[in-house]
Amino acid sequence: MARDVEYYLTRPMDAVVFASRHVEEMMEDGASNDQIKAYLVDETSVYSSMVDSNNTGVYGYCNKEYLDGSGWEPEADYAATERPWYVRAKEAGGEITFVKPYLNLQTHTMTMSVSRLLSDGESVISMDIFLDGIQDMAKEMGTSDQVGVALVVDKTGFIVAHSDPAEIGRDYLADGSAYEQQLRGQAQA
Repeated sequence: MARDVEYYLTRPMDAVVFASRHVEEMMEDGASNDQIKAYLVDETSVYSSMVDSNNTGVYGYCNKEYLDGSGWEPEADYAATERPWYVRAKEAGGEITFVKPYLNLQTHTMTMSVSRLLSDGESVISMDIFLDGIQDMAKEMGTSDQVGVALVVDKTGFIVAHSDPAEIGRDYLADGSAYEQQLRGQAQA
């Protein structure tokens, strides 16, 4: 299951790395935001078929403007630079980063962002991936006679996927039993 989860996350990670490098080149060449948005729309079309349609497409914040490759138009008060996908990318300083899973306002599903800060230090390219596939893996693994419980926990103790769907979203570090808190420690090792 660990290998399958890694593969599930690697493809969108590669997509963000590729798209962000291309957007950096476009920005260096003086491309307009309309041209960058058109590229993000094209890439969203490609990745929607390549990455098992488990994503909302490529989007980002470039030249002080939110650009969305899927055509989603945020509310007027949407502040891209305050969103977790942007903040975490800035904190990661150009390294690819995964943002703690959250409830996506566009799709109403558990989602995780994969983001990268561009070389200008202000622009970010990101992709949201649905965690349904990881949940399906945990649920299937949990039905095995040899496995009691299957789960995916992030480094903060947040349950990303669990063979018991009622456990998704729990924070084992904050409200877990002593055993559950130890799982978090083992996940970091």
